[in-house]
Amino acid sequence: KPGWRTKPDAITYLLVIQALGKERTLNASEMALEVLHRLQRKFKETGDAAFRPNKIHYNAVINGFANSRLRAGESNAEHAEAVLKEMLELYENNQYWFKPDRISYSSTITGYANEGRPLDAERVLGMMIEEYKNGDARCKPDTIAYTSVINSWAQSGEQGAAQRATEYLHQMEKLSSEHGEDVKPSKITYGCVINAWANSGEKGSGEKAEAILNRMEQLYEAGDRAVRPDVSACRVNQLLVPTYSFTLKILIVCINFLNFPTPIGNSI
Repeated sequence: KPGWRTKPDAITYLLVIQALGKERTLNASEMALEVLHRLQRKFKETGDAAFRPNKIHYNAVINGFANSRLRAGESNAEHAEAVLKEMLELYENNQYWFKPDRISYSSTITGYANEGRPLDAERVLGMMIEEYKNGDARCKPDTIAYTSVINSWAQSGEQGAAQRATEYLHQMEKLSSEHGEDVKPSKITYGCVINAWANSGEKGSGEKAEAILNRMEQLYEAGDRAVRPDVSACRVNQLLVPTYSFTLKILIVCINFLNFPTPIGNSI
């Protein structure tokens, strides 16, 4: 057929959607959604399987919205969740290939985390857990989903946010010991909890943050290389805690794990 070599297909549309998502602007994400809807119309009009979209297209759009820079008066996360709900509607209309998966939910949670909206992040995590309990293994919550919820609390500035983040960390540790490493806390997870305490301004926050750091050190020394404390967990300039001993400990941990010479008198 004439022009068959240049015929676009679902993969072509996906590449455009992904490129727009990487711009991290709300306008570009809205354009990505329009490209997706254009692909859907093309499939309906032609019935050509080459134009059939799937959940990968939707996940790319959700990810674009979730990570876009904020625009005044707009919520990127709400746009992301609207796309998630569109997937659910398609699935409920017997288009099973659109059923949301772990990426769909985790990306939406990330959107709310980026906006410091922990209750909405928790709500979407609850949706994800419900799907998993109903038998969909593809929706099993993982480290990314839980860490995003923890980060949403850390960024929220709400009263009790640090304690809530710590509770989620303990829940992850318990789940990972019982059900495997899919939900095992990472050093980013621990860093988010440290950041939550650092930003809380609550009495005793320095000691609570230090306890998390101590936990990371213990795990690392026990052989868990994935939680090795590094500069991301030792951001002294962001740990606004009026505790001299903790600040000094942070500096020494950073020096030790960056393999710099250890200063004399490092016992705290």
